[in-house]
Amino acid sequence: MFDRSRRKRRAGYDVEGIGEGVYRINEYNVANCYLIIGSEKALLIDTGAGVNDLRSVIAPLVGEKPVEAALTSALPWHSGGRGQFGKIYLSEREAPFLKSSTLFARKSYLLSLKFLFTLKVIKFRNCRWVRGREPEAAYVGEGDVIDLGGKTVRVYESKGLTRGALSYLAVENRLLFVGDTYNPCTYLGLRRAAKTEELKTTLQRILRGKDYDAIYATHFVAPVPRDKVQDAVDCIEKIVRHTNGLPLPHISSYRGYTAVNWGHKRRVRRHRPKKSEMAEYVGE
Repeated sequence: MFDRSRRKRRAGYDVEGIGEGVYRINEYNVANCYLIIGSEKALLIDTGAGVNDLRSVIAPLVGEKPVEAALTSALPWHSGGRGQFGKIYLSEREAPFLKSSTLFARKSYLLSLKFLFTLKVIKFRNCRWVRGREPEAAYVGEGDVIDLGGKTVRVYESKGLTRGALSYLAVENRLLFVGDTYNPCTYLGLRRAAKTEELKTTLQRILRGKDYDAIYATHFVAPVPRDKVQDAVDCIEKIVRHTNGLPLPHISSYRGYTAVNWGHKRRVRRHRPKKSEMAEYVGE
């Protein structure tokens, strides 16, 4: 039987086995990455912010097997370390936003974790900020399968923090990796963010899933209990019902889950008559 208690630290990364041939790699409390090792190759789900040499941490686990990466989104804390890998899988919708994962964006995110969320993260003087070349991109979407040899990873669309967000299911291990689709502090203010109704639908779909026993996210909570996902649905529901037309953020909190939404789309819009319609009305 697999021992879920084994945990090691490599070069400052916290590496924990969560299944046979599956590891959670905590990047200095910045983000969680997940490594799935098959008989032919390995797949790293998300590459973190790229604050250090992640490839050297993975090397003792995979041996001589090639390592590819799969991104749940192109946000800097998911794609910052992609330059350390030769090939990445991602949604075609996310590809244009890879260029926004700049060194400045990665550093800014690190500062926000330190001062806004008061997390103990790596200090700037200890960061290596590994860049590397832009890897080959392979676009995947709903229903696609990545074969690792003896292990398969199935792709699901998970609209939420971004419209092109993806989740990955380690089929044989029955583990689902959802990225930022579940995040205790969800900010829907990005231009490429999905609508709140879409996020709610995605979370409800995760709740209904029967093909996995555990859910793993990028931040704070890993694994995520299903009742926490239900709390997120209840929290999002408060925003879905919000129809105030004021251009102000709507903040909803429920049992440790907080969602912030700017410019909510579901508003009652009154019909404004055109000039031609006004003329006809005046003529009467």
